[in-house]
Amino acid sequence: VYWHLHKAHEFIGMKALPTFMCNDVVKNPQVEKYLNEYELHLKKIF
Repeated sequence: VYWHLHKAHEFIGMKALPTFMCNDVVKNPQVEKYLNEYELHLKKIF
């Protein structure tokens, strides 16, 4: 959907970051687990 933005950012030297995803948040919310996983994800990237 945003391919043109990815290509524009790539053109100026930016690189894609790894994706973080939470699934099944409506039927089986595990907020604490997701927050902890998100913090770990951010620490890996930065």
